[in-house]
Amino acid sequence: MGTYDYTELNVIEIDSIEPQQVSVFDVLHLEASIGQSMYADDSNISYTWYYYRTPQSIVADTIGHDRVLDLTVVMEPGDYQFYVTATDMGTGLWKKRGFRVKVTGQFAGGLLMLGEVDGNGNAGDATATLGFISFNTASRGKAVTIYGADGIATLGTHPVMLSRSPNEILVLCDDENGGQALASGTLTPTRSFSDMFMFRPEQMHSQLHTMISNPLGASYGYSELALVDGNAHYRKPKGISFSPPLSGTHDFAPYVYMLRNNIMLYDNMEGRFMRRDFGVFGDANTLDPIPEPEEQFSAFDPNDVGLKCVVMSMGRATGVDYAPSICGIFSDAAGTFYALRMGVDYTYADGLLAMPQSLTQVSEATLPGISSATVFGSYDTNNSILYYAAGDKIYMYDYNTGLPATVLIDLQTFGMGGQSITCLKASTQEMGDMITHTGSDLYIGVNDTAMNGGNSASVVHITLRSDNSGKVQEVSDIWKNVSARIVSMMLQ
Repeated sequence: MGTYDYTELNVIEIDSIEPQQVSVFDVLHLEASIGQSMYADDSNISYTWYYYRTPQSIVADTIGHDRVLDLTVVMEPGDYQFYVTATDMGTGLWKKRGFRVKVTGQFAGGLLMLGEVDGNGNAGDATATLGFISFNTASRGKAVTIYGADGIATLGTHPVMLSRSPNEILVLCDDENGGQALASGTLTPTRSFSDMFMFRPEQMHSQLHTMISNPLGASYGYSELALVDGNAHYRKPKGISFSPPLSGTHDFAPYVYMLRNNIMLYDNMEGRFMRRDFGVFGDANTLDPIPEPEEQFSAFDPNDVGLKCVVMSMGRATGVDYAPSICGIFSDAAGTFYALRMGVDYTYADGLLAMPQSLTQVSEATLPGISSATVFGSYDTNNSILYYAAGDKIYMYDYNTGLPATVLIDLQTFGMGGQSITCLKASTQEMGDMITHTGSDLYIGVNDTAMNGGNSASVVHITLRSDNSGKVQEVSDIWKNVSARIVSMMLQ
């Protein structure tokens, strides 16, 4: 039977740690309480504290090696999974204990509103403002002005959009600094947008900033793309600065999407789609054409569309395993409008294979008021639905059916007829939105041109039906006079 020697091993136990909640910039105090079967003290133990951002990250951040952890919280508000391990340095055996930490900010759980104020009724004086509506139970609907009309020295002028960057909220402006970066938790200024570039663009005409998740999953980190003065700049995950612009002269439409592993843009100057493989985007200063299949493109040639992009969104193509598609409204020099759908074949092994599906001329009968529409929104990536505002109405158009657009909302129903719709925001998760929102909601920024010199806006909150139809279930809230004229909204 043989002779065996048994060595008693030291068994380590770590007491459970209750879920924690802490605010940004507060100190999180934690102590690991352990017991051992062979030792009374912990002189033989090494400790490691680390965390993951849930559910996005699979890369851990190590934050301490002592039994007691005092961590000044500088992470972005959200949910985190923390762990502490206790390792016996003599045997290498270890024990791990996990627990949840929720990081909150002063302006968490609500809607950020980027507004503009014309100081003298002159568009040249458009000052950026920033407000917040709370969704928290105890303070739901309470509006706070974070930066008012005197925010010109803080945020800038000619506001364009709100966006999210790791640990920062970006306020993009069409001014000399291109906007301002704010700390996610406190919304205090950290740096100008122009300071985020390796080489400052000659003209800081900020148009777009978006986060792009790795095709292997958001857990591998986010890249960033910025459009400034018509050209694209790229920043790698955890990169310091945005790269120099792509070579050549471009006029990219302010929409960026992923099809399979390709970053897709549309160049209005050349009237064509262009793409670059995600893995090498930051290592090249040019874009590639759309690869042609063995047979010719059918509905249209994405390398020679010859039209100007009015609006684009991600939808779902039909007939190709519900693969993602690009949908959009385009126009020609004569003012004729076209609805475009382009999918991708996921069965193609060698990379992107674009599947142009349709390019159909649409009239005002199909898209009422489209020629004067300047405000657009999209439902989510489960549908191919476009929202657009014309007058005091919001229309809904389904790219897949091509049927005439129907009225989704008429402001006259709420006694707000004659007011102008300046912004639409859907709450479903968009590319670059690192916070996942449950439910389907539409937030409408409405400007009262007769109040406060045209510098007063309200927000109408619409709950959409749960059947993915994009239609209205109910008007849930109307928050009046909560902001200056709204140009962009973002959920916190």
